[in-house]
Amino acid sequence: MTTLGQLSKSGVIEFSDGYRTKGSEQSESGFRILRAGDLHSGRAHFDGPDFVDGGFAGAIGAKTVRRGDVALTTKGSVGRVALVGDVPTPAVYSPQICFFRIAQPETLHPRFLLYWFQSMQFQQQASYLMAATDMAPYLSLRDIGAMTITLPDLRTQRAIAEVLGSLDDKIAANERVVEVSEDLLRTRFLAACEEADQASPVGSVVDFNPPRTMPFEAEPVYVEMKDLGTHTSLIKTWSRRAPSGGVRFQHGDTVIGRITPCLENGKIGFVDFLPEGDVGIGSTEFVTMSMRNDLPTPLSFLIAEHPTFRAEAIQLMVGTSGRQRAGAKDMAQIELPLPDSATLRSLGQMAEAIFAFLARLRDENRALAATRDALLPALMRGERSVTSPAVVNTDCTK
Repeated sequence: MTTLGQLSKSGVIEFSDGYRTKGSEQSESGFRILRAGDLHSGRAHFDGPDFVDGGFAGAIGAKTVRRGDVALTTKGSVGRVALVGDVPTPAVYSPQICFFRIAQPETLHPRFLLYWFQSMQFQQQASYLMAATDMAPYLSLRDIGAMTITLPDLRTQRAIAEVLGSLDDKIAANERVVEVSEDLLRTRFLAACEEADQASPVGSVVDFNPPRTMPFEAEPVYVEMKDLGTHTSLIKTWSRRAPSGGVRFQHGDTVIGRITPCLENGKIGFVDFLPEGDVGIGSTEFVTMSMRNDLPTPLSFLIAEHPTFRAEAIQLMVGTSGRQRAGAKDMAQIELPLPDSATLRSLGQMAEAIFAFLARLRDENRALAATRDALLPALMRGERSVTSPAVVNTDCTK
């Protein structure tokens, strides 16, 4: 047993927080800023909008993002962790992230460290340290250095990393299939729209905030803004609560965020998880979209994602600068070059097949994640034995 600070002093790891960017250093290009929200599903995602000008590379120094780093959020949503794979663009860590760089992979396996940050040993220490201050959730570099870590031999570390990593790799592969499938669907839909002869009001084929009768005895599904992905059909999580205010939705509807900045960021979700006839509740900051004329239901998601629809909806936003909203009635009047009914139906049927496939991938990922989460504590505590090949792989991302 040792501490992260001792591992740093002995040269096994290096760790530091991110770069504190001044307003004058921000730019439209250069080093992309990796923020806490960019760490999810165990990976770092490089699609944020903020940059540090490349001329400040000297000041940034070692705080650039590198392949093989383990990144941990230490402010706000403490404990979100990711292993950095390929870095597609120069990037720098924000101050809300602490990064760990393995200098001696023959002593500490990076992926073992990733899973240790998800273990009870880390979580208990982090909870205690955060409770010792009246500030918002926060772990200082001193706190992190004082944390105790149980470090088994490298063979065991690697074996644990391989067992849990194989599950995470399959989850990541499924997520990539989802992304590619949806990109294909978007491309086909946009191409069909470009060939349309004339524009029509979206309300001619879509009902906005249609009335839904809430079953009296039911405790409905409730979806919040945080549950929606960005340009993805899958609603990530939901809860149940007593019926109250909010837009209603049912299987086959699409919900879209109508408030700044959710509309700009493409907060959209297709409802594919409710039983037929059940009714859910969405945030009051949603608009529900439902296809008319018995057209295939996934078309509402494709229309909600259409760049012209979103651009026009953003122009319709009214209210104070911090809480601008787009109204459902105004959205219905937006005109799009929509294909004829036959083409729409054909595209919708293709979308139905793809969405059904994506739903199966979602179910598989939940099962994989549940297996990983059940194995992780037993493996980290040594309650389950693992074996690993004798050859040590020092590639930090494998």
